[in-house]
Amino acid sequence: MPAPPMPMSARPTPMSARPMPMPTPLPEVSKVLFGSQDAERAWEPAPDGVFPPVAVHLSAAVLASADELLVLEGRSGDEVLCNRRPPAALLRRLRALGCAAEVTEVPGDPDTAVEHRLAAGALPPGHARGRAPAPYAVVPFTAEAARALGAVGETVPAAVAARVNGKAWSNDFCRTRHLAGVAAAVRTAPELAAAASAIEGPLVLKSPYGVAGRGASVIRDRRQLASFARRLSQRRDQDTAGLLVQPYYRRVLDFSAHLDVGRDGRVGVVGFRGMTNRGLAFASSDTLAPEERRRLADDGRYRAVLTDLGTALAAAGYHGPVSVDGLLTDDGLLVPVLDVNARHSMGRYGLSLERLCADRCRVVGLYTAGVRVGVPYEQAYELISDALAHQGLLWEGTGPGATCLTAGTLQQPSGRLYFAAHADSAREAGEVAAAVRGVLGAGAPPWAGSAG
Repeated sequence: MPAPPMPMSARPTPMSARPMPMPTPLPEVSKVLFGSQDAERAWEPAPDGVFPPVAVHLSAAVLASADELLVLEGRSGDEVLCNRRPPAALLRRLRALGCAAEVTEVPGDPDTAVEHRLAAGALPPGHARGRAPAPYAVVPFTAEAARALGAVGETVPAAVAARVNGKAWSNDFCRTRHLAGVAAAVRTAPELAAAASAIEGPLVLKSPYGVAGRGASVIRDRRQLASFARRLSQRRDQDTAGLLVQPYYRRVLDFSAHLDVGRDGRVGVVGFRGMTNRGLAFASSDTLAPEERRRLADDGRYRAVLTDLGTALAAAGYHGPVSVDGLLTDDGLLVPVLDVNARHSMGRYGLSLERLCADRCRVVGLYTAGVRVGVPYEQAYELISDALAHQGLLWEGTGPGATCLTAGTLQQPSGRLYFAAHADSAREAGEVAAAVRGVLGAGAPPWAGSAG
């Protein structure tokens, strides 16, 4: 019989059970940051055909231009390479927050992945000589792009990045350590039926490479399950990636832990962020309440799991930023590793904004907004900024307010705005975020058509 899942204590663990302090970090070299935020499409071996298509499909161009968010991660001496030229007004706003990195537009067709353009020589050879490559995520052509830039240091092999970002890898990590939250892996309809019958109540089906609600479904009745079983049976290639079957947890807190895995294998815990989800889809990254942060930071067993996870990632050949999703249930169970995202993340951007804004960034959210044909993204950004200013919502360093974080993502006909909500309390920040979404979704604003 397998050992039962390891319970995660709701009480702080004694000091003797906590991991040893990390060694003093090595001095940082300057970095060159680049890469599209749609890496999952590159990692997925092939569409599985099991999950129905999402209702709103954002073009690759929208997510490619979300690389503007990397400006939040850059420090003085770093350079951020963007898919499109960020408007001067956006850069002024970000510099006012304290973002000090140099920003460069990558020449070429913005509908061609920035990694491909860099690998093909879009910038002069050796453009980033002396800087370390810091991609959003490692995908095909990331290594070639870094070499063309003359960046210092090897990137993670693309095959390694694809493997450790797959849910099968993180599920195997949990299974071998007997952690709470292990899912059953299935490939056939009979296996799906057997796994589902072992779960009381609702369950969650996941694709091994789904993200942000894409490739995941909550199953509340067996008729829904039958449709997935039918799609599994209809697949021609039974060797393609299967499904993960997991209980649906009644959670009281969704959160993410953020790690840095060094090239030398050292693991550091950077911080924790809360999450708000709509269904299974990400809605925002949120500052944790002090007691929630202490609950996670003081749990020695949990931190030991995170250190173990980072060590396993290093052993698999990965180094770089990591986001680890977890949850706390209403009966006190801590699920420490729900998903592993070995890349940059919205939670990491939130931690950077907390640092830049002296802890006055509580929400980093997004909104899918229609952009009328004929309205370029620079104009859409100006019009949205003007509308928020008219409502008194733009943050000027004091009081509650919002900061628009991207512009190039405002593509036709369905774009996306990433924004931060600043306030002294979670309640105020939630009100700001709701007000921003209200402005973006109200009536027929001058930048918008239908969001689709």
